[in-house]
Amino acid sequence: QIEVPARYGQPMTNRVAMAVARPLSEKDKQRALDFLSERPIHNVIIAGWIREHGIESPRHRGAFYGYWNNDGLLEGVALIGQICMFETRSDAALLAFAEQARRESSVRLLFAEDIQLEKFWHSYKRSCQEPRVVCHELLYEKVAEPLTTGELLSGLRKARPEELRQVAAAHAQMIVEETGQNPLDKDSAGFHERC
Repeated sequence: QIEVPARYGQPMTNRVAMAVARPLSEKDKQRALDFLSERPIHNVIIAGWIREHGIESPRHRGAFYGYWNNDGLLEGVALIGQICMFETRSDAALLAFAEQARRESSVRLLFAEDIQLEKFWHSYKRSCQEPRVVCHELLYEKVAEPLTTGELLSGLRKARPEELRQVAAAHAQMIVEETGQNPLDKDSAGFHERC
C-alpha cells in the first residue's frame, strides 16, 4: 500500500502512453468478475465492490477500467480514484493503468502486491517523487493453533444503527493512525454513509 502525496496524480507532459485503458460499464461486469475470479483470494476486495455496487457507482469514489490486448483478451481490471487497486496479466495493462491514474487528481492510495506496486509506481510517479507512506500488509497469516468458532464469536455482534458514531469514530481512528489524515475532517457525512 502506498499513500500518494496530494501533488501527485497530475498528467505528465512529454510522456506518451503506449497502452490505453478504457472505462468499464455495467455490460462489462461479468467479464471483469470472471477475470478477477482467476485469483479470487487476491481480488476479494475489488471483486466484492463490483458485486456489491456494480461497475458504475459513486460509492467506488473512482471508476473501473479494463485493458484488452490486440487479440481482444482482457488483461487487466483496475479501480482508479481516491483508492487505486488493480489486477493485471501483462506489463502493458499495468502501464495503461498507471498512465490513467496519473491523469486522476483524486488518487491518494495505491494497493497492490509488492512487485506489481513497484512497477506501477515507477510508471506512475514523476521523477524524484517518493510516496508519503509505504505500508506492507499480509494477505494471510497462519496461526499456530486454529481458533474455534466460539473463540471467534465471543462478544462479537452486529453494530446497531445507534452505534454508528462509535463505529465511525473507531474506523476513522484506524485511518488516522495509518495515514495521518482524518476522514471525518474531509467528508464526515460521506464517511458515515460508507460506514
